[in-house]
Amino acid sequence: MNHSIVLVLSFFTLCRPAFGGDLPELQPILGKRGKLIASAEFERPPAEATLKGFGDYTVKDGSLRQQQKEGQDHNPVLGFTQMLGLDVAAERAFELKGCILQFDFRTDQADYVHVEFNRKAGGIFPGQPVPEKGGISYPAGSFPGIGKGAMLFPPAFSVVFELVGSKKRYKEPRLVIKDVSKFAAVQAAVPLKIDPTEWTRVLVEIRGEQVSVQLSNGQTLQATCVEASAPKKTPYFYAIEEVGRSVDYDNIKLWEIE
Repeated sequence: MNHSIVLVLSFFTLCRPAFGGDLPELQPILGKRGKLIASAEFERPPAEATLKGFGDYTVKDGSLRQQQKEGQDHNPVLGFTQMLGLDVAAERAFELKGCILQFDFRTDQADYVHVEFNRKAGGIFPGQPVPEKGGISYPAGSFPGIGKGAMLFPPAFSVVFELVGSKKRYKEPRLVIKDVSKFAAVQAAVPLKIDPTEWTRVLVEIRGEQVSVQLSNGQTLQATCVEASAPKKTPYFYAIEEVGRSVDYDNIKLWEIE
């Protein structure tokens, strides 16, 4: 962990009663909470300059509301460092290895909510080797490009909540841990036993290649994922929803893992 970044992030930590304070405090499985890197308990929306145009964001009752932007063809996405309002230099310097991430969420008929951990190296271009895990390479043309550019999905893993929202992309709600770079789940999905309109607390632990996800309803999912051990950028929060639908986030905290 770059401790100079810890100091920058700590400056933005807000101290106030938690909106979802009635949710249980989940205890880590893979280790214990170390130094608090940062927290985001929302008093006001992130600065417009940090949002990069993906989604609309408002603060209501001390939580952050993420919505599809009218006329935009990109699903809402927001990085944790953007939530904290960090400038570009601080965001680029941010690096995670092992960590514990907590967040509360609820949704008004979103179909898909996930948090993604992208590899620090950033995007991968056709034919460019990935300098880890035996020099894995993505040959030109092996993956589709994004939009009109050449950038491809970066190596990453994500914790995915597949929900039965307004678009009904999924028949049943499921919780999945996915290796995004391989477009594949790293373990069998488990049926989700939550009411997505009510607050759910999530605790994600990363220790080497081990990933653990706990929910405030008592559900737990664990997996081994090679991508989890790579140095990572800030966590990113994504959603798939229609205009007018929303996802609320609160009590987002990030710790080192011991």
